[in-house]
Amino acid sequence: MEGTEAHAILLYYAYIELDATTEHAWHDALARSLGLGGRLRISSQGLNGTLSGREALLKEYSRAVTARHGEHGARIDWKFGVAELHQLFPELSCRIVSEVVSLGVDPLQAPLQLAGRHLNPAEFHEELQRAAASDVRNVVLLDARNVYETALML
Repeated sequence: MEGTEAHAILLYYAYIELDATTEHAWHDALARSLGLGGRLRISSQGLNGTLSGREALLKEYSRAVTARHGEHGARIDWKFGVAELHQLFPELSCRIVSEVVSLGVDPLQAPLQLAGRHLNPAEFHEELQRAAASDVRNVVLLDARNVYETALML
């Protein structure tokens, strides 16, 4: 019975160079076949999704995306949260956009090839300590959290 099955919300984003048109068709078809609702943003820079549905089907979606993108897919940080039926998205919106995460930056001015490497929390802390201890002042720290995420940290 559907009312007794676990439901969830899935959040993720991934910076992966890809063909947005091909990815759009693939993700839209997969998410619809699984009966998922929510929002998928797809660009030549990568993927950004907020989806809801039965937890087992969201996990099936995440496994398929991970497998499709190999090494890049294995690095996606999938965030699952419990959801009640009334919290599920009623429809799916899958769109091609110019930016994975809206920062207002022209993708041609910030190509993925020039991106820094991902740091785990310990590495990030080490880099901050190294920068603070050095005379070099060419370190830029960009906090890309949104207002909601920032408020959670207060």
